[in-house]
Amino acid sequence: MVDTSKVVSTWTDPESNKTFQNAFALGSPCTFPSGFNEGEELHFEYVTETKEDCMVCLAYRPVPEKSNMINVLNTPCSNLSGH
Repeated sequence: MVDTSKVVSTWTDPESNKTFQNAFALGSPCTFPSGFNEGEELHFEYVTETKEDCMVCLAYRPVPEKSNMINVLNTPCSNLSGH
């Protein structure tokens, strides 16, 4: 189940013209693990706080209006807080 207050129901990437359902921008880029490529599936949980101590360039590709901090999980979600 998706928490609709945390996502944009549909979002179209202006660079690729692809439309995504239940989209959000990554609000925790400093703690996001490396090794994931765009389009790969991952399991996550929403978090309210992370250690964000890196520089983030704001001149990167467009993202949805809503953003969430997440923690990437090694296994599927057990409480359905994200996927």
